[in-house]
Amino acid sequence: MVVTGVYKRKTNYDIYLDNEFAFTLSEDGLYKLKLSKGKEFVPSEKVNQILQEDEVTRSKNRAMYMVSVTQKSIKYIEDKLKQEGFSEYAIEKTVEFLKEYSLVDDIGLAEAIVNKENRQHKSQRQIQQKLMQRGISKADQKSVMDEIQVDDNANALETALKKYKSVKNKPEDEIIKKIMYTLSYRGFSYSSANYAMSRIKEMIKEEFEADNNYEEI
Repeated sequence: MVVTGVYKRKTNYDIYLDNEFAFTLSEDGLYKLKLSKGKEFVPSEKVNQILQEDEVTRSKNRAMYMVSVTQKSIKYIEDKLKQEGFSEYAIEKTVEFLKEYSLVDDIGLAEAIVNKENRQHKSQRQIQQKLMQRGISKADQKSVMDEIQVDDNANALETALKKYKSVKNKPEDEIIKKIMYTLSYRGFSYSSANYAMSRIKEMIKEEFEADNNYEEI
């Protein structure tokens, strides 16, 4: 096999053998194998070891860049590396490396997500969906959700009150319909939505009585 192309791509190099893409190398890997266009490529145990070690290094570097931008879950990193063509071996070694140096923390990430979403009065269902989207395992989801109590009734009421402010001048049946739709859309359970609506109906009644409370002359 003959090296027919060495093409730089950002910090790495794509190697072509006999006019077909063969593998990618870092600059260090390229130096170790001393590859250049027109040179014969001879596979060997030593070459395979260099290729494997180089892939692991590139995988680690890619993962470190990911976590340097924002906190990521292990599953997110695994999926991303797989999409980018890294082998299972390289991904496994990368995750071991990230864990060893505490560069990933799924429980910590999950706690941060739950606290943030809870402050925004999201429903438990919305929070669980967010955790799933970020690649948090079901076991870690349960662990964190058990630890951080999310009051669905309180969050449903806050959501209902916010919606009520924007529709309070409409007819009562339309107010109730719009608020119920919002609560349902946001993933609140029937019991939590019912709790919020009972409070909203009390408010509507109190405001009506206040508006119509006058002394007869």
